Amino acid sequence: HYYGEYHPYHGGNNPGFNNFSRKILDLKEDRNDAVDYFYKLLKNVDFDATEAIVIVPSHSPSKHSYAIQELALRLAEKNNWIDATECVIRTHKINKLASGGNRDKRVHLESIAIEKKSLIYGKNVLVFDDVTTSGNSLYAVMEILKQNNAKSTWAYAVASTI
Repeated sequence: HYYGEYHPYHGGNNPGFNNFSRKILDLKEDRNDAVDYFYKLLKNVDFDATEAIVIVPSHSPSKHSYAIQELALRLAEKNNWIDATECVIRTHKINKLASGGNRDKRVHLESIAIEKKSLIYGKNVLVFDDVTTSGNSLYAVMEILKQNNAKSTWAYAVASTI
């Protein structure tokens, strides 16, 4: 599932690029105004039986997505979910997907691990991301969570690339 459509900038050559897409880029650039913008859009979405929330990690273990984590934390606080945003980690750097990195699910399965497993054990876990294109990073995290005894998982991205 996703909230809206992201139309990539493509150097200013995409006629579909709009304010929503600009805000997605702001979110990727860790801008607080983008966190506020998307929280207002998402705070009343029904995420059903969610008990814990995780985020898809960045392409590099040394890069943290502070804005998407902050957005997830706000949703967790509002909905009384377990903050498991630091449970899913990237074990080694992969090529950045937005720059042409391999989107194959296997790449993610081989480079993602779970820490603090007790936070997701037996829980209904929402896997949260800023943008999905192929969905493979979300699917990989869901599979890894299930392997680590999450009760159920589902994915939600702020936007899907069009």
